[in-house]
Amino acid sequence: METIIREVNPARLAWGIFDHAKSDYVNEGDIPASYSGDCIAMGQPVRKPFRMDGEMWVAIGLSNDGARAYRLCPMRIFNGTPTNYRDKSGSAERAEEARNDPMAFTTA
Repeated sequence: METIIREVNPARLAWGIFDHAKSDYVNEGDIPASYSGDCIAMGQPVRKPFRMDGEMWVAIGLSNDGARAYRLCPMRIFNGTPTNYRDKSGSAERAEEARNDPMAFTTA
């Protein structure tokens, strides 16, 4: 699997500030707003994806150095074998394999 590195406007990576009155983040960039690692782990739909290079992506890891994201694609064009988070990482051994799998996974 090829790792793609893209430079983006830093505003897209802004963490934002939690506004207690709104119970939401304000001034948050579209990339952190798409963070869906927790949703994937819980078998829930991903958050609103962000667009980059004409494709839709969701962030699965965020740090001060940037973000790690997965490109979304329709199941009909996915040529791998779909799995879900539980099956992919249900034991300590399989979880370690999943963390090191450059192909990641798609949820069914």
